[in-house]
Amino acid sequence: MFGHKGLDCFALEQAIGEGHAAELPAADLKAAEAVLEKARAAEKAKCEKDLRDKMKARPLLGVDKPGLSKALTRAIQVGLPRELLEQAAAKLPEASRPHIF
Repeated sequence: MFGHKGLDCFALEQAIGEGHAAELPAADLKAAEAVLEKARAAEKAKCEKDLRDKMKARPLLGVDKPGLSKALTRAIQVGLPRELLEQAAAKLPEASRPHIF
């Protein structure tokens, strides 16, 4: 039921919540939670790759600061390691750095 690959983590969380409310069988909900965990891991890996790519300087252009800022904000949201976040933030001007908790 919850195996659709086009769903993002937010949509899966909503579907699981609706499944709990509708009192779906526990086996279906467990399967959905397993799919959600896999989706979160995949999203985190994709986010880390994107952040590392944006941290690299482009020939003649340097670091893509707007792209890095967006990737860094997303990395903070998915909970990437603080050390990586700080490395990325160091490449941005101090005034435009997102707050890392």
